Amino acid sequence: MMTVNRHYLEHAAFRFMRTMLQNRDIYFIAGTNSLFIPSRNEKYIMFNRPDGTWVCKQWPDLDGVIENRTPSEAARIELNRAFPGLRRVGWRSPHVKLFDWRWPMMFTGARTGRGIYIDLKGAYWQIYRHLWLDTAFPCGYGSLSLAWVAERLGDWKAARNSLIGIISARETLGVKGFKSVRLSMQNPFLAPALWATVQGLLNEIAFQAEKNGAIYIATDGYIFPEEKGARRFEELLLDYNLDYRIARGTMDIRTWGGYKVGKKATASYDSHEPREVKSFRSINLPDQKHPLHFLAWWAHSIPVYKLQNWRCDDNGYRKL
Repeated sequence: MMTVNRHYLEHAAFRFMRTMLQNRDIYFIAGTNSLFIPSRNEKYIMFNRPDGTWVCKQWPDLDGVIENRTPSEAARIELNRAFPGLRRVGWRSPHVKLFDWRWPMMFTGARTGRGIYIDLKGAYWQIYRHLWLDTAFPCGYGSLSLAWVAERLGDWKAARNSLIGIISARETLGVKGFKSVRLSMQNPFLAPALWATVQGLLNEIAFQAEKNGAIYIATDGYIFPEEKGARRFEELLLDYNLDYRIARGTMDIRTWGGYKVGKKATASYDSHEPREVKSFRSINLPDQKHPLHFLAWWAHSIPVYKLQNWRCDDNGYRKL
């Protein structure tokens, strides 16, 4: 395979490069942090964000070559390292509908007063590290454990989250001039059942938050106006060994995506003109009759998972 020529650019230069390619009608494939030009076999990579924080990180490829990688590049490298030669995760065409599962959201309107904010630490990572790339849906086991991938990516939040993007990626974006087209792509790590399982678990957790009085829910973050309900929800998280953060203090929910609770505030909270958003609720349970079915299965799958990835000898437990 021909080596791709990689060029690293600061945020402003990266944006300028994209505009220049468009103005010159040079075809490229756009990624979140990269631009690939097939005709030149060149890849331009955004090295840092507008606020100066790094996008890339030094990461070894399969041959041990250390180079600056984007979060998605690192995640894909680790998937290839864990599952060398994998061509396809086993699933059937009807399973594509499992990608219709979405993360939970709920907004009950602007609100002020005292509040409690709870969010799961590394929610996606917490969940998939005890699952399998070929997890069966609903509530089934697999053989392609994500243990080592999760461990390798554990210290890099953006790369941890990129794994969820990779297992659901079916298209890429081709751009020429100011026209773009969605292109289908070959993705050996496409895993609709894993995607649905993760989203199903998040929806069950959100349902429990709502049941205990939450007034705002965004994927893995929950705002409560009363201490009693927040404490009951905390107890549930502790019961299922889910790690979380908590903030208490003055609550000011201005709009969807714009709120502050104690010292926790969203980036758009200080917007001078918060957009008006009507109340909405998007929480779907995988099993309407058993609102903790997936969560209970997941908690019980952890011992099974550990048995498959740990070995006991004279020196105690060690990873396989």
